[in-house]
Amino acid sequence: MTSIHIFHKGTNERGDLFARLMSDLFVALGYGVSRLNIHKSGREIDLSARHRLEQRKAIAECKATNTPVGGSDLNKFVGALDAESDKSALTEGYFISLSGFTETAIEQELGRKKTKLCLLTGERVVDELVQGRILVSKERATEIAGRLCGTQQQFELDLNLELLVHERGLVWAVFYTQGKQRTHVALIHADGTPLAAGLAAQIIGAYAEYTGTDSDAICLNRSQTTKCISSEERAHALTLYQQYVVNECGTIQLDGLPADSDVGSRRLMLEALFVPLHLDLPDKERTRVAAGTALTEFSRIALLAAPGGGKSTLLKRIAVAYADPTRRLQIDDLLPDRKWLPLFFRCRELRGLTRSSFADLTEALCNREPVRQAAEAFKKEIDDALTEGRVLLLVDGLDEIGDPGDRASFVCTLRTALLAYPDTAIVVTSRSGISSRCRALGSGLHHRYAFSV
Repeated sequence: MTSIHIFHKGTNERGDLFARLMSDLFVALGYGVSRLNIHKSGREIDLSARHRLEQRKAIAECKATNTPVGGSDLNKFVGALDAESDKSALTEGYFISLSGFTETAIEQELGRKKTKLCLLTGERVVDELVQGRILVSKERATEIAGRLCGTQQQFELDLNLELLVHERGLVWAVFYTQGKQRTHVALIHADGTPLAAGLAAQIIGAYAEYTGTDSDAICLNRSQTTKCISSEERAHALTLYQQYVVNECGTIQLDGLPADSDVGSRRLMLEALFVPLHLDLPDKERTRVAAGTALTEFSRIALLAAPGGGKSTLLKRIAVAYADPTRRLQIDDLLPDRKWLPLFFRCRELRGLTRSSFADLTEALCNREPVRQAAEAFKKEIDDALTEGRVLLLVDGLDEIGDPGDRASFVCTLRTALLAYPDTAIVVTSRSGISSRCRALGSGLHHRYAFSV
């Protein structure tokens, strides 16, 4: 049995966390961006969403009460659902109760002949989040937590894992017992990464305040022993990564363009050809700003343009500018003076990683040549940069993930990472026709821009 705990000091904040959980659930179920708390004449709808691929929409009532929901609540929702019927699309009704339903409510629903509802308990919510690859499975979380135990053989695993809904995202709490009493706990993030010691302590403190108990459980996240990595090793790792970024992004070839055969075969410096771009905010006023100005004002941006519009070239420019600050000054494109660590991903090269965790994505980056020579030191640099808010994620060509399921899973991975590290910046590019995938990142993106010359 899995318990879901939503905890925050304020009631409004707790409601926001529950809404975020429900939005994640419907992304896992195949729906697009959810509309929440919709007020209509004589009724209120908790959630409404349209399916990403099929002509159907979902209407949902969501409850996070401490007691099971009864039949009267189901009947009230059926009335609201009938009023929301849409001839243009099949309407499906969902009733989510984290505390489950009374037996009479379940029997009543089984006998209902019209307007049937899909009832989801807390356990079903967890299962759907796992199947939608928004959350690692209990088995996977337990396996990762076991590595934190080291040689402690006297621990006995408590099979009743708890899912914590925190402002940093979803977190598995894996408990271990001695003499039937919980004595140790490991906190595993939704993407399968053990939480850093400081963040784990913060969440355990919030958990103790939420439950009203003084938890004596020892946090195993603090017990991780890592090799001491010197500043010289980290500097060397950054130099190797700078070399990788420059090799990948620092030059342009004129293949396929009308040019002299000798010139067309050369690799030219990016700065020799790059022309600073402007971006259009697709609003009524068509606000036009320099790309650097947009990145200064908003650190999370989606860039939408037709093929050949310059999306990849701009991302190359940004990657090189922050990997090698001396090259940032060679072009007056108003890029902000930030000490970002740019993590550059081409979606067409991800292949099987589209359904992997964010930790797997960064691990793959550490194993690129020549970075793999100092993979451990660079991984430590990434971890510290994420914690300190110094990471700039550069995701090129979201539309180039051909399989819709793979693309949705990858977007969920990015969204989870942005929730876990709220100070992380991101620029993601895509063709204009696939902007709904960018919107699925939700509050993770501040603005969506189109290109202009």
